[in-house]
Amino acid sequence: MSSPHASTPGDSKRGEVIVDQVSCDFSGTRVLHETDLTVQAGEFFTLLGPSGSGKTTLLRIIAGLIDFTSGSIAIDGADVTKLPTQKRDIGFVFQNYALFPHLTVSQNIAFGLKLRKVRGPQLAKRVDEILELTELGALKDRHPAQLSGGQQQRVALGRALAQRPRVLLLDEPLGALDRRLRQDLGSEIRRIQQESETTAIYVTHDQEEAYILSDRMGVMEAGFIRQVGAPREVYSAPNSGFVANFLGETNTFPAEALGHAAAGTTVRVGEFTLTAAALPQMKAGSVCTLSARPEQIRLSTDLAGVPSGFEPVAHVTVTEARFFGQSIRVRLADARGSYLVDLDSSEPIPEPGSPAVMSIRSHSAVILPTSN
Repeated sequence: MSSPHASTPGDSKRGEVIVDQVSCDFSGTRVLHETDLTVQAGEFFTLLGPSGSGKTTLLRIIAGLIDFTSGSIAIDGADVTKLPTQKRDIGFVFQNYALFPHLTVSQNIAFGLKLRKVRGPQLAKRVDEILELTELGALKDRHPAQLSGGQQQRVALGRALAQRPRVLLLDEPLGALDRRLRQDLGSEIRRIQQESETTAIYVTHDQEEAYILSDRMGVMEAGFIRQVGAPREVYSAPNSGFVANFLGETNTFPAEALGHAAAGTTVRVGEFTLTAAALPQMKAGSVCTLSARPEQIRLSTDLAGVPSGFEPVAHVTVTEARFFGQSIRVRLADARGSYLVDLDSSEPIPEPGSPAVMSIRSHSAVILPTSN
């Protein structure tokens, strides 16, 4: 199997992965539908989705740990579908790290190299390189039981990178850590991946991890990759109701598409007409759903107070308002449903029970087909 993007011997980065029409059945049930995916060499790509979405199944298929039903896997243009895991030139970091408790940090890192018959000065040099990369030099003689969870995670990462794999696969390696540590170590994983110039494919159900780490990400649901793109792109322009809701809070409004212009697509929401991000395939007269993130909405006491650059979308009543430090989280309602708005912390805190006009930043709302 070949690819126009396959790495050549002169490339500094390697590890392009192509998944071609891969599907997988377990006990007669399809858990991964026909899937196409290209992960570029040197890229940090995240598979993001809820439990049971198929993300770990896809990762393990790429690793060669699961037999699948149809399709093929290629790395750097070479078909590896029938190759065993140990011949795919990959590194794997599991959620539980799988460190050897009786071995020191240095010995854990050296383990895979020794299996590959690396010995003497060459082995010592590579272990020292990894200790420096993972900033574990001061801990090289400790055993796993003497390390924190974050330190163990870096040992597992170092062990996987020691053999200079073309592709590094990570299956929720931060899942057992607390939130603050996950953020810090996520940044460390990203730094180490970039310095080692290794392609990384990372599985998580945590949206914040995906935002922080990813060059691109694929959002998965029910065995399908629903959308692929850079984090900001997918968050700002979801292609379905599932993606919009899974990636964060959003407000939805029943709408009707009216037409298209260079500035965007015009929609009607109740008594109001406003401009959303362009969706040319949406025919005039089509029923649709308008989706707007809480931070793209402002409140005013009346229509005359709608800020410049915003368009009114609904008359609402404030049901709750709470100060959250950097923002004020306001909940609102009308006859169609409830809404959530995040205001700047410098703005007045609205009084529950007070009327308000919701307005959306022009062109920031996204049109979703009602079937989603």
